[in-house]
Amino acid sequence: MVTFARNQHYLARRRTGELWHIFVEGGTLGYRVLSPVCHGLPVVRSLVEDPVLDFDVGLDPGDYIHLVCLTREGQLKYYITKPEGGWNIAALARFDLKSQVFRCLTLKLFPGRVHIFWATASVTNYFLWAIQHSCWLGNEWQDEQVAEIIAGKNLPPFYLAHDSQGNLHLVYTSAPGGKNYEAFYRKFNASFGLWSHTEKIDLPVESIQGIYCLVDNRDILHLVCTGFGDRDRSRVIYRQRREVIRGTARWEKQQMLYQGRQNCLQPFLFIRDRYLQSSWREGNGYAGCRSNDLGETWEQAQPFTLRQGKSALFTYLTGVPSGRSFQAGTICGVITAQGISIPFNELLEVIEPPGRVSDMDRAFGGLLNTAPFSDSATQPVTQSTTAQPAGTAPETGYGEDRSCTGEGEPVTEMVLRVEALGKELNNLMEEWKMEKRTLKESLTELEKNHNELREVLASLQEKIDQLCKGEEKGKLLLGQMEKRLADFKQREEASLSHLGEKLTELSQRQADMESLISYLREEMGNFRQQQDELVSSWACMSESHNNLEKGLGNLYSRVDGLAGSMQQVEETLKKQEQKEWLPLLEKLSEDVMRLDRDLRAVREENEQLVLAQREFQEFWQQAQINNKRSQVAWEKQWQELREHVEKEINRLIGDLERYREEQERQITAGAQALLRQEESLKDILESLRTVREETGDSLDSLAARLDELDKGVAELAGQQQQLQSEQERWRKAGFFQRLFGS
Repeated sequence: MVTFARNQHYLARRRTGELWHIFVEGGTLGYRVLSPVCHGLPVVRSLVEDPVLDFDVGLDPGDYIHLVCLTREGQLKYYITKPEGGWNIAALARFDLKSQVFRCLTLKLFPGRVHIFWATASVTNYFLWAIQHSCWLGNEWQDEQVAEIIAGKNLPPFYLAHDSQGNLHLVYTSAPGGKNYEAFYRKFNASFGLWSHTEKIDLPVESIQGIYCLVDNRDILHLVCTGFGDRDRSRVIYRQRREVIRGTARWEKQQMLYQGRQNCLQPFLFIRDRYLQSSWREGNGYAGCRSNDLGETWEQAQPFTLRQGKSALFTYLTGVPSGRSFQAGTICGVITAQGISIPFNELLEVIEPPGRVSDMDRAFGGLLNTAPFSDSATQPVTQSTTAQPAGTAPETGYGEDRSCTGEGEPVTEMVLRVEALGKELNNLMEEWKMEKRTLKESLTELEKNHNELREVLASLQEKIDQLCKGEEKGKLLLGQMEKRLADFKQREEASLSHLGEKLTELSQRQADMESLISYLREEMGNFRQQQDELVSSWACMSESHNNLEKGLGNLYSRVDGLAGSMQQVEETLKKQEQKEWLPLLEKLSEDVMRLDRDLRAVREENEQLVLAQREFQEFWQQAQINNKRSQVAWEKQWQELREHVEKEINRLIGDLERYREEQERQITAGAQALLRQEESLKDILESLRTVREETGDSLDSLAARLDELDKGVAELAGQQQQLQSEQERWRKAGFFQRLFGS
């Protein structure tokens, strides 16, 4: 693949006749100025102190040389020659060369605009490259990415060409699948500042190895590429695209310039007038073929015979107006100690028969025709002649007030001169008649062109009216879309507010439910606490009852013991004397009475305790019944509340689901309607853009044709004035014919 190591050279021909040779050698950017009067190569002048990685050169219509370069420090510098000599220098930017790689720096110049292109990739990913475009609009730089290239570390170069309207045409190669390289094309419209869509170029090769493009002064894009075809045979393919200033331009049928076993690389083109030279690398040398009709037909490919020296590729730039001559492109040559040799003479020896001066010699032999520039030249050109316009008579002095007395000259010589003048006058009369007929035909053709232009302007007016109607229709559709979008937003806001209210209500209900649940849980806790207290009271009462029963049993046993003791006492008293035991009996009777009272009190307390126990049992049974009833009521209320909450939640979920489905349907329908309207608007805008481009191109071409017609009218008017002046001269010169006749 071609990288900067190709040792690129530029030849810039200025109006002064100087030829500037600008090149990089060993990382140093230098130049030499070759003038027509010097012999041999002059000393190289250094232009940039820092080593240069890449550069490009341009020549503007004002005969100023522009140069842009990227140094190893990462600075992007711009140079312009001064009128008094020297260079104006400006630093445009600084790039980070540690993280990015830059290739293929390209410069294109137009009135009021400067275009700079380069390819960049990350040092961590050499497989993805981006083509960047920076355009100077007169007051600011505008940057954008033009294309992406999938390639390896050796990036295949891209090429740019421009047409008569200032549009740029970009061709590049990329490997989308990571295997074979394919060709792609994009066009930059200078009027609108927009790039067209990427277009794939169909070429009958499996993988492209090199590509090159060039636009001539007839707005024909010429493209040549090299690659491999079937059976691994190398191919050189040529295609052209006519009238590239129009938006409807299409690629013509491809032509195969060469097919063989030799590996063909790095194709390039050079054009001058109607002669097109295609060349490419073949092995260690160069080969090529030429076309005499701008690519319609091609001669057989032949290898070049280069002279001894250092071979190089030269990109030719010229600002020298040479009538209708047009020359541009890239050529191969050899640098020797005597000068720069372009091998077109050697090419003629191979293709042309010996001793024949061909059109190729006239086309390319005069490119570098001075001694320092071409080995084929023997003498420097020191004078240039300017051709007179067709139909203009040479200045012979006819019609001037001069006397022809012939003093100092013989009469015979004067007669011969008069004879020659008469013949010349007759020839001029015939030429004048032919010019008059040509003028009439030109006027007729001019009227016909004016009529055609009127028709074209009428059709353009109709297209402009249709365009205005389409724009009005597009505005109406945009208004309807905006209105529908506003309605949709209002409905969406209302739906969202309604949904927010529903969610607020649901949140309030949920809070009420949570407070009720907390209250129920608190009541259940209190009930369980009371139940525990009742159980503990019942246990205490049961223990007291058991103690009372035990005390009653002891009391009954004591009473029974006392009764037995009394019986014994009574029996003893019966046996003993009553006097001794009477006090004891009284005391015992008192004790028995006291015990009887205590027994009755204990019985009353026992009865009260039994009554209290019975009441407590009844209360406990009622409490259990109430507890069961409360538990059943609470469970029933809880179940009802739970069912109610579940129903509410299910209802709200259903409402939300239905609302979501409704919103989805509305949004889907609205989106589909918007998409349909967007597609229709895109189609309308695309048609409007196409019509606008066609209208702009047609208007530009019509303006160019009108300018040409105005120039033609001015030339015809000048020729008519010259013819009228010639007629006056014929009338005044009638005495010569009478003298000759006598």
